[in-house]
Amino acid sequence: MLWAAVSFGSSSGAASASSSHASYKKLPNFPTYAYETTDAADAQGFLADSIVFSKGDYIAVVELAAKGSIPHDVLMEQSSRQLALLPMAMAEYQSIGYGIILGGAGFLIVLAALIVGIVLLVRRRPAVPASAATYPPGATGVQFSPDGTHWWNGQAWQDATLNVPPGSARSPDGGYWWDGARWRPMPPGAR
Repeated sequence: MLWAAVSFGSSSGAASASSSHASYKKLPNFPTYAYETTDAADAQGFLADSIVFSKGDYIAVVELAAKGSIPHDVLMEQSSRQLALLPMAMAEYQSIGYGIILGGAGFLIVLAALIVGIVLLVRRRPAVPASAATYPPGATGVQFSPDGTHWWNGQAWQDATLNVPPGSARSPDGGYWWDGARWRPMPPGAR
């Protein structure tokens, strides 16, 4: 319907500006958008009278040509019959419907992916008390207190001089452990 309306508007504008037509007029009493053009007699003496109208996805042209006068009532009757024969514009309605369905489905998929992403992000974050400090630069998973003397095991603060976080890197000689920023001496009795 949209493209038919655009094409009809373009056609109507071109017809009204054309000097090849003897007359141009819009037909406000016609059931749809319509205009009429008349042409002067051609080389063989034929006069032409045309009605152009739009309905849904369609643009129709009904033209009568005759030597002498053209019966305008016949042209109007034929145009009305042609208008009645044109089918409803179902293709564009279906396209709009499919667009709404696909757009809605796409929106729901994106929304679901966003919700799943947020849930996974929240589930991966460890529970840290409000008093916990941020990781020191270069640390990879161990949370230290602001002064660096304690680390968080997920339930309580542990003294870094007495306990080593599990999985922390050890020096080859076993005398030091890596806190993510520096080597610390291994506490007595730690393995």
